[in-house]
Amino acid sequence: MSAAAVVDRLDTLSQYARALLLGPHEPVEAPIRAELFGAQRFAQHGHSLARAQVVVQSADESGSGQPFFPRVD
Repeated sequence: MSAAAVVDRLDTLSQYARALLLGPHEPVEAPIRAELFGAQRFAQHGHSLARAQVVVQSADESGSGQPFFPRVD
């Protein structure tokens, strides 16, 4: 069954919708399959993000408070 025959069977379809469905279409580009970040580049990016973070220990966090992971300790 052709596309035109299928569209003709849909009597609730507007003329505008028919024109969109049956009109000429440009070819669809193939999807991008390449990796944006390979495993090595992803690791490098993670290290650069970690280096960019600043960790500041406040006066009340001098090691006498509760551990962050109590079950691990």
